[in-house]
Parts: sequence; C-alpha cells; structure tokens
Amino acid sequence: MDQLRLETMTDKDIYNRVCTWYKETGLNRLKKQEDLNAEYQQRSQKLIKSLPEPDQATPSDMYFIFQMISSDLLEWAFQETDENGISMGAYARHSLHRKEEEIGFDELFNFLRKSKLFKEFSRIF
Repeated sequence: MDQLRLETMTDKDIYNRVCTWYKETGLNRLKKQEDLNAEYQQRSQKLIKSLPEPDQATPSDMYFIFQMISSDLLEWAFQETDENGISMGAYARHSLHRKEEEIGFDELFNFLRKSKLFKEFSRIF
C-alpha cells in the first residue's frame, strides 16, 4: 500500500476509487465468492448497486460505505486491490481513521447513521 498516496487523497477521491472498483469489478468477484451465504451475497450485491455516484454521495454515505468495507456487507473484498495496488480495506480504514481522529468515535457512529443507506443496509442497530 502506498501510504503517501493515501495521505494526499481526499475522502471523496477515496470514495470514487472504492465506488468504481465495486461497481466495475466487485460485482463479478462477488458472484465467484462461493464461501458466502446467499443472503449475504444478495444484500452485498444490492448495496453495490445502490452505491451513490461519487458526485451524489454525501459525506455520511461515503463513511457508511467505508464502514461496510471495514466490517460488514462489503468486507468480503477487504483485501482486494485496485489498479493502483491499494486494497479496499486500506482505503476504508484510512478514511475512517482520519475522520475518527477529527470528530471522535461516537460522533463518527452518529455521522454514519445519517446516511440514506443506513436504515436499509445496517445490521448493527
């Protein structure tokens, strides 16, 4: 992972890369994931198809997706890398960590809950 490159990217740049990878590559890779149960695969596929385009995604949407990569419906691709050699997990963790340092863990969680995707796709609460 090129940490220097991540440090210079905005979270919107990171979301753009993540969104593009999941939509262009992820859906096909998901279909080949035989070790995932059918419900998880279907929910993950639905979430990928629901990803807001980068110019339409709110900050809450972006961080919600980063959290889904880190620990939920999009985690199956955590170690998958894009054409830049950076993993989906590295992108997600970098942005989440940066935001958590800025506003704190509790505020980050409250921020994620504001995403229009939270109610439909979060299994946590």
